[in-house]
Amino acid sequence: MGRADLSGDYFLPALLEAAWRQECGDQSVRGDVYEARMVAAAWLTGRPPAPQPGWPPSEMAQLVGAYQALVNLPEVEQRRRMAAAREGALACRDDELVANVPTGRP
Repeated sequence: MGRADLSGDYFLPALLEAAWRQECGDQSVRGDVYEARMVAAAWLTGRPPAPQPGWPPSEMAQLVGAYQALVNLPEVEQRRRMAAAREGALACRDDELVANVPTGRP
């Protein structure tokens, strides 16, 4: 009674995406960094990224494709990449996050 239901397709991915954010000073968030966070959060849930309000279907298709590329890797490689991505995120090195988590961008 009085508690929020956080089990839906919106809240859990949003909470997990926030886990990839760090306070990195004046560093602005590039689109590829945000997309890498979304794919990383999806990997943690074991489901493709959920459609986001206002996102064009083509961009969502790219994210789903990036997620699929990640989960198609051997499990050991997936875990290695996610560990490296998390280490990069914690150290405010966005390039390491993006290098280890596909975004669907060329």
